[in-house]
Amino acid sequence: MSSSHPDREMEVRRMAEASLWQIRLTEADLESSAEFEDWLASHPGNPVAWTRVHAAWAATGESATRPDVMAARRDALNRARRAGRRGWWGWRPLWLIGSVAALAAICLVGVLLWQANVQELRYRTTLGQRKAFTLPDGSRAMLDAGTELDVRYSRRVRWILLRKGQARFEVAHNAARPFKVQAGSETVVAVGTDFNVDLIGPKVLVTLIRGRVKVAPDDQDRGAAVMLWPGQQLVASPSRPAHVEAVNIASVTAWESGLLVFHNEPLGSVVAIVSGYAEYPVTADADVSDLRMSGVFKEGDVATFVDAIVHYLPVNATEAPDGAIVLHAKR
Repeated sequence: MSSSHPDREMEVRRMAEASLWQIRLTEADLESSAEFEDWLASHPGNPVAWTRVHAAWAATGESATRPDVMAARRDALNRARRAGRRGWWGWRPLWLIGSVAALAAICLVGVLLWQANVQELRYRTTLGQRKAFTLPDGSRAMLDAGTELDVRYSRRVRWILLRKGQARFEVAHNAARPFKVQAGSETVVAVGTDFNVDLIGPKVLVTLIRGRVKVAPDDQDRGAAVMLWPGQQLVASPSRPAHVEAVNIASVTAWESGLLVFHNEPLGSVVAIVSGYAEYPVTADADVSDLRMSGVFKEGDVATFVDAIVHYLPVNATEAPDGAIVLHAKR
């Protein structure tokens, strides 16, 4: 007969005992005890089981000692013991009753913390769609077309990941619970403020509309955190150090009305933005990407944009069979 069943039973038993020790030490506010150390030394598999259980427990943080969570653990353990006395467990040994109770209690901690402390949501818009969302804390997020962001709220922090696109955030004030937006290589930290974040490929634009925000690079070697004032925009890209520019807020937020506003900007940067609203990609060759241009265009109206570029700049446009448009120098 195979020994896998006895081995598995002993492994479960050691995990169960580790779970019981975790509960006992936590509720007694102890890091260790003589009895616990004796248990660790009694079998080589016990430290392994303890490491696995303690790592899962530690992941819950300080909330594991909240009165409601601790009461829920004790209740789960008592219910399991009562069930064992009533004979619901059949042939199973008594230690297994405690094991199921202890492991269930630890799982219960995770479920309670998830329900009480963490909210995870995803918001997205499609091509040509702009939409405003009210976030769980009352903050407001206005998403530009083709934008996607993840929201994760815990008791201590409101965390947003801007995966692609552009969004404006009007943050509900809560000094004890910072509002963080990660976009590309930058993280924006706000408490109660109004700001715009635009992710253009690897390039990040953070514009402060009202209040104050701090913008910090994920890699500290790339520079220190920067505080922005209203009307300032931080520009960060892999090709050069992040820098701050003064901008026109009305122009930056014109996308909320479906407009793209450009003031003496490089054609390469303009094309990257316009292409974000186009059904088919628009690109500019290197020999014309530094040409400067200004104008106001409607989102998604690529034909009007290309006609204007060809008319006012020394540029021709070539359309590929797949619908992509390439801008290049006139010859």
